[in-house]
Amino acid sequence: MYVPEWFRIEDQAIVLRTIREHAFATLVSTLDGAPFATHLPMIVEQEEPLVLLGHVAAQNPQAACFDGQQTLMVVFQGPHAYISPTNYETSPNVPTWNYVAVHAYGRAEPVSDPAEVVRVLGELVDTFDPDLRTVSPASTERSFWESKLKGVAMFRIRVERIDAKGKLNQNKPERDQESVVNALRERGDFESAKVAEAMREMREEPSNDA
Repeated sequence: MYVPEWFRIEDQAIVLRTIREHAFATLVSTLDGAPFATHLPMIVEQEEPLVLLGHVAAQNPQAACFDGQQTLMVVFQGPHAYISPTNYETSPNVPTWNYVAVHAYGRAEPVSDPAEVVRVLGELVDTFDPDLRTVSPASTERSFWESKLKGVAMFRIRVERIDAKGKLNQNKPERDQESVVNALRERGDFESAKVAEAMREMREEPSNDA
């Protein structure tokens, strides 16, 4: 990912929050010489060094890439919103898009031990549906999960490199940034509000003042 220095996110806390809040990721590898992608939820197993967990259908050909050899890329798309030239104080300006994105790179290894696969499935359920064990116990019974294991290819990625980008008008005058924040808040939708929040946060980061 192309990341100009003024858009680079160095704060690990922001990176981890982006991954957790936007956990439906895109897993990208090379298969038979061509790019191949799967859309899937992922969770953080360990923060430092960063380790990610996920799974695909056992029949997904991308499972062949979980061999500890090929470097895969995991894309986490954070908040994003269109920015109109009319959102700035100054003029003229071009239309653009503000966004936060994290690309994590690492080699995937299979998680094949049945007990560990069941444990990870439990972590996924507790992360994305914390009330399920109470509301629908039958859906979380160990025997039920074990009956599904043949259809699951679980993997772990030990992240070796991260590109994190917050393209949030850091290259614009402060009055333009403030005007964009206000315009985003006035839209009233969730995504615009999250971009405005990210812009505020990035303006407070010392690494973005240079």
